[in-house]
Amino acid sequence: MNYADIRPIDVANGPGIRVSVFVSGCTHACPECFNPEAWDFEYGNPFTQAEADQVLKALEKPYIKGLSLLGGEPCHPRNQEAVLDLVRQVRERFPEKDIWCYTGYLFEDLAAGKVGEHSRALLEQLDVLVDGPFVIGLKNLGLRFRGSSNQRILEVGPSLERGEPVLCVCLNAPFSGSFQAARNARSLLMEEFPRAEVCVLDSQLATVLQGVLVLEAVHLRDAGVSLAAAAAQLESNRKTGRIFFTTNDLEYLKHGGRVGRAAAAAGSLLHVKPLIGYRDGGLISDGIAQGRKRSMQRVRELFCRYVERKGLDLSQYYVVTGCGLDEEEYRVFTDQLFEELEQRGWPARYEHPFHIGVTIGVHTGPTPIGVGLLRRENCPPESKKE
Repeated sequence: MNYADIRPIDVANGPGIRVSVFVSGCTHACPECFNPEAWDFEYGNPFTQAEADQVLKALEKPYIKGLSLLGGEPCHPRNQEAVLDLVRQVRERFPEKDIWCYTGYLFEDLAAGKVGEHSRALLEQLDVLVDGPFVIGLKNLGLRFRGSSNQRILEVGPSLERGEPVLCVCLNAPFSGSFQAARNARSLLMEEFPRAEVCVLDSQLATVLQGVLVLEAVHLRDAGVSLAAAAAQLESNRKTGRIFFTTNDLEYLKHGGRVGRAAAAAGSLLHVKPLIGYRDGGLISDGIAQGRKRSMQRVRELFCRYVERKGLDLSQYYVVTGCGLDEEEYRVFTDQLFEELEQRGWPARYEHPFHIGVTIGVHTGPTPIGVGLLRRENCPPESKKE
């Protein structure tokens, strides 16, 4: 391992007066990194026992509170062995002094051994970990000992006891008992593991949009956002969800009590197809259309009308399409939808297709086709236009 700098006196990278070691080598390449020259693993000079002795000598002074490890990336697999050897020497000589480490990796990945063979052993020698990449969009000069709000200052011992944070994103509660079942499971778990971080979230969404909310949760986790902050962001985003779809059969809606028998019988005779919306946690009627092709066309029209009325910028939204069993019709529907969005000059990014599951299928039958949207993270609120 090479190192970029050793500071025998440092007051910026942890509490009190500290000794700081800046290692070389980092692959995160965070925009506006304060030390980009240290990305190169060959930058600086080799870190040998002579440099370790220099660090130990500096730590002897009684006013030095502890050691801080920065970079570069101290937790990169290429640096772990040398860093682990250093912190073990520090721990043995100065058990009363604390060790801080700054990393662009996430605590959870290090604890699970996903970042090199020594990541867990290295964590066990630390007192405090400041984790997560520097994110320029979350930069906050008012934060102590970190540069962006996604980064966390974690006490390593208690965090290892808690284990990995768990976020359970459940189907809309009125549609399924999974939310209450997950809450009950959390209560039982907390009795045995009171320090565990477990959050159960009612998505207030269904089918494709529940899937998108889970994808959003993954993006927040990978950005180093804490469990509490991620849950708050998802609770905000779920309110922006809207689905427009149609189905080929009124019988399932009849069994679910959403249309009467007479209406279902008349609709079947006249080849009437229902237009259905999903908003505010429930299914609503968006009208009817005669014939399957016309109903799919009307779904696209309803979607475009909604986007136009609300003044939405689709570049700030997930736009997703989903289907039941009619995959051939689904491909035609999706191609025509995105072609129309392009013609309107609306920059929508195509997401991978979703299959609409059995929970919604109970209400709609096996042939729903539709489109939904949900706001992405770090986007401004929707326009208030009506």
